[in-house]
Amino acid sequence: SNKVGSETVHEHNDNRIHIEGVVLDPGQASLAHFFKELGGSMDKKHLTVPTENGLLEMEDGQTCPDGTEAHMQAFLYKTEGQIFSQTKLKDPKNYMISSQAQVPPGDCVIFEFGPEKERTDKLCNFYKVAVEKGELVEK
Repeated sequence: SNKVGSETVHEHNDNRIHIEGVVLDPGQASLAHFFKELGGSMDKKHLTVPTENGLLEMEDGQTCPDGTEAHMQAFLYKTEGQIFSQTKLKDPKNYMISSQAQVPPGDCVIFEFGPEKERTDKLCNFYKVAVEKGELVEK
């Protein structure tokens, strides 16, 4: 199998969260559960992600290379028809991943670890392609 995680919640090294099958507990569709299934962890101010070089740990208060204080932040892009917009997730660990099979309209979640900010300039590739094709417009 090329899956990392469980049969229900996993990834295929394609920068996408996959939820397949029957989710019996809504908490199984949360971002925190996804990272747990991968062998990492997540809470409001801490993220641990398994990598080929071991666990990568990010925690609020660590120092960025430029000396500023770092914060774990998550930004969400969602669609309404052909319009998409961005919000900063206040509680990313409890965010429930959308049920759409395609992205877009499914979620685009960007994690950043750095100085505190309200918006990101990053965008998922699937959203970028939809914008380039004229299928999506930012609000």
